[in-house]
Amino acid sequence: MVIGSLISLVIGYTTPLWEPGEYEATKTEIWTPESGAIAEEIDFYRGTWERQILYRAPQAFQMETTVFLFETFWKVAGLMLIGMALYKRRVFNAKQSVKYYSKMMGYGLGIGLPLVIGGVILDVNYDWDFRLSFFFFSQLNYWGLYINGTGVYRYRYDHHQDLNAKLYCKAPFRCRQNGPKYLSNAVHNLWVLLLWSWTSPFRRPRPFCSSGFCTRYLGI
Repeated sequence: MVIGSLISLVIGYTTPLWEPGEYEATKTEIWTPESGAIAEEIDFYRGTWERQILYRAPQAFQMETTVFLFETFWKVAGLMLIGMALYKRRVFNAKQSVKYYSKMMGYGLGIGLPLVIGGVILDVNYDWDFRLSFFFFSQLNYWGLYINGTGVYRYRYDHHQDLNAKLYCKAPFRCRQNGPKYLSNAVHNLWVLLLWSWTSPFRRPRPFCSSGFCTRYLGI
């Protein structure tokens, strides 16, 4: 995860060294596409299956090669290792103490959520500048969402532990119904979806190598 973050920062710092016109072309392609490009993409996606493949196959190849190498692999591998460590500590089985999960909630909502909000505030204050938002401010969201996930897990823990269930069972009929639990899960999932949609606007795949980075520094 750290390596993927560093790659993004290095590319951001090297933008002044790009060939003339490369920065503007990359910005137009992935940040502010022209109306003609948008209309063309919509036309391909609304076409036949064969027509969609002609457009989507190069994108899929890019996602499974360059984007996977420079971003996805490091992110997924890091999360897998963290998940394995938490699994070995039996965190997912609710075997830790309430204090342990409370600390997770404190780290998640006390550190992760402010990082995400801070990143959005910087984006707005700098008018969503491509270089700053795409390469630098995005790191606050990159790390903040993962840390925030620990707080979300604590929230789910509260709604499934027998000990904490007593808080919701002051009225006998509530203990015999699963409605409150399902409702809380729905609210939780909706909150996560809204948070992700708010802090991660849709962006096309990052064309790292189309910017000249791979050719200049990696010889690809």
